[in-house]
Amino acid sequence: MKVMTMSPDDITKFSKSLQEEAKTVKSQAMEHAWSMRGGCQYETILMMSPNERKMIAKITKDNLEVAKKSGMPYF
Repeated sequence: MKVMTMSPDDITKFSKSLQEEAKTVKSQAMEHAWSMRGGCQYETILMMSPNERKMIAKITKDNLEVAKKSGMPYF
């Protein structure tokens, strides 16, 4: 088995990239929870896979487009 080693700089860069990714996931989860208006809790969305969160984002985008075209309010 080959052991992979990382320099301290590599570890710092990797850690920062993970922090940014976590920040993005949290932000998206908050947006999804808001757009679902209680239909799904923030914590539940955090537990979803990236693919599931992408599906929610597409549904939200599609619904926003429908609301724009129909003139109906989208809160």
